Amino acid sequence: WQDCSTPEKCNCFLRVTEGQAGKNAVTIAMEIETEKQVSSFRLVDTCTGESGDPVLISPMIFSTEASFWPQWFPFCLESTVLKAWAPNEHLTHLVLGIWAFKVDIVLYVYIRECLDSPEPFVEGIMASPPTVDGKFLGVEIPPAKKGTSRVTIPFQRIRGYPTGWNTLRIVAFAQMETSMSSLGWMACKVWKILSTRVIPMLVQRYEAQCKAQPVPAELETRMDAHVPMMNRMRERLNALLGEETDTTGSG
Repeated sequence: WQDCSTPEKCNCFLRVTEGQAGKNAVTIAMEIETEKQVSSFRLVDTCTGESGDPVLISPMIFSTEASFWPQWFPFCLESTVLKAWAPNEHLTHLVLGIWAFKVDIVLYVYIRECLDSPEPFVEGIMASPPTVDGKFLGVEIPPAKKGTSRVTIPFQRIRGYPTGWNTLRIVAFAQMETSMSSLGWMACKVWKILSTRVIPMLVQRYEAQCKAQPVPAELETRMDAHVPMMNRMRERLNALLGEETDTTGSG
């Protein structure tokens, strides 16, 4: 295992091994406490939409909107939602630019909240889907774009444990496979960047998009679809953490 941690900000470890069909396999384990990277990571927030109505939102829910990933996620150049079965379930095609390299990923994403568990959490489960005749559940999977290397993700889980209304302990585990060479040094650099920049860049974009101005109509419509989950989260967090003391912003 290589230690890619950043003191006082996150713990991050990765291992590169030989995968199937001559591919390199990367395994990542990471832990982040949001208060070490941002002043506040509001779990349930209320903003004002272009319609003038209140919008129930949060950085965490904002982060699940794949079409907005190129606006804030490090290295993300393109994000195309191939199919959305529900607000918390979609199939997305990504293109990432990592220095002189470009990679593309097809990713199935499912978000769920388990705040009734003994250790309450919210998590995103992701993987590159299996295909039959180039399709997954009837959705055609695009080939790798010219000039890119296809990365396969057998499994990835990002789980957040609420530790307060404005704080989250994030534990992530991921596996990925690629035919790219010289992977070890690059993977360590990439994950060192991701482990320290994703949360600050997410919160910065969230505040610019949702707090400094009315929530744009397109995003307001998307957030409305998450209201049932957000209401469940607010109710359960009230029971877990006590009544929320601040609903005005993420700080």
